[in-house]
Amino acid sequence: MKYSRLLLLCFVCFPALVLSGCVLLPSEKPDRTISDQISGKEWLLAGYSNGNIFIPLEADHGSRAVIEFNADGTLEGDTGINEFSGQWTVKARRTDGSAPVSISVGDITDPLVLNETASKFEQDMLRGLNSAVRMQTGTDSFTLLSDEDTILLYFIFRGDSLF
Repeated sequence: MKYSRLLLLCFVCFPALVLSGCVLLPSEKPDRTISDQISGKEWLLAGYSNGNIFIPLEADHGSRAVIEFNADGTLEGDTGINEFSGQWTVKARRTDGSAPVSISVGDITDPLVLNETASKFEQDMLRGLNSAVRMQTGTDSFTLLSDEDTILLYFIFRGDSLF
């Protein structure tokens, strides 16, 4: 009798306890991949590095530069001066929450230069995209980082609002 209870405990109750710990509660949601999180949205540039310092941009009063990552690994964007396109890949998150990223901007529609300041801004943005090695995501934002953990570019998502 003692052994039958012990067997019942081992073969029925213990697996039931283990499996019940694997069930997701309704309030818990599985993590989405970074690719799913950023693809298909237009992201507004909210800050960039000019090589020396990080310059925050105030939405609606600064740049109108945007980027959109497509699920197929292509990207398109606008520096506010010229449009561009390219390729991107992102890998699984690391333990610090960031993810390795590779961005390659290829084509620029028309190398239009309004003035020296605008040209420098565009060069800084494109250099930041091409130099990024890691991506850190937030709720409605992401940051592109250099191999030295320097912030290169900071983007925000503003939904359907006009910007």
